[in-house]
Amino acid sequence: MEKEFQGEIERRAEKLLSEIADFEKRAKEEGLEFTSLSKKEIIDKLLGKTSKSPFIYYQGWTSGGHPGQTRSYNVGIHNPDSFTQVWLFVSVFFGIANFLPDIGVGLCGRYYQWPVLSSGMFNLSADQSTTKSFNYKIPNDIPLTTYLGNSVFWKRHAHDVGQYFDRGCFYLNVT
Repeated sequence: MEKEFQGEIERRAEKLLSEIADFEKRAKEEGLEFTSLSKKEIIDKLLGKTSKSPFIYYQGWTSGGHPGQTRSYNVGIHNPDSFTQVWLFVSVFFGIANFLPDIGVGLCGRYYQWPVLSSGMFNLSADQSTTKSFNYKIPNDIPLTTYLGNSVFWKRHAHDVGQYFDRGCFYLNVT
């Protein structure tokens, strides 16, 4: 039985690696920066060792721009569960939050000149993936430097505290 389970995890990891390769190819064609999980990191997430389920498994983004320009960020989400996950959101904000273990504290340090963006609410079927895409305008009258973008993947609860799943980080050089 353990061999069957290990084989299933390997199969699922290979499927995600194939999806990653497809998105990475498109990202390079579009001149986007790209990060993704390694096979070991995917397996750890599938086993629930490093995050809650579902999880973020790749990111692609525009890494540079000038004040007033519109830039983009894309994030891949995968649901390894055997059931549909409902009431999901991805929110994006700018600030130094990546190194803070508590995302709530990280949100307190966001850069207020930048927009906070959220995907529309979505559901994700069992063993399915999706990409959420964001476009944002670089604010005018900000220092020319590198800014960190943060994505937070979470589930809304109408009558209780929402559930945090995972997060990602990307950078933007404003020149």
